[in-house]
Amino acid sequence: MVDGTNQTKLSKVGMFAHKEFLFWCKTFIFISYPVLILACLLLLYAIFFEPSPEERERAGVETMIIGGDLINALETYHSEHGRYPHALDGLIPKYVTQIKPPRWGDTEWLYTCNGKGFVLKVGYEFGYGNDLYPVMFYDSSQGYWIVDK
Repeated sequence: MVDGTNQTKLSKVGMFAHKEFLFWCKTFIFISYPVLILACLLLLYAIFFEPSPEERERAGVETMIIGGDLINALETYHSEHGRYPHALDGLIPKYVTQIKPPRWGDTEWLYTCNGKGFVLKVGYEFGYGNDLYPVMFYDSSQGYWIVDK
């Protein structure tokens, strides 16, 4: 038989368990809602703002065309001066009116000159430093574009 004192202790234990259960439910909801909202935002970004493979391909072709104009300007500069400029800004205003940004990648044009030739590249930043992947570049010693995806 349960007396009144034991019943009070049992009801206090039950109330404590119920409050603890409610605490964990609220905590779960408090944490899960922001995660759910973030997941929805990422999904919306992927659906509406992430370029399709066709758009990326088109941007790559447009980047090669823009790069082709820079390559022609670099070669013209080389034929007139016997060397390549130290920076792409050396082409302005005589050889190009402006350095148009690439349509592919998330970097500006990266230009390096080694005296005998040059490399013009663009890509997506990956890791730290100058690591790019995927990367698209033109090496004047080879004379064609290389795309590393």
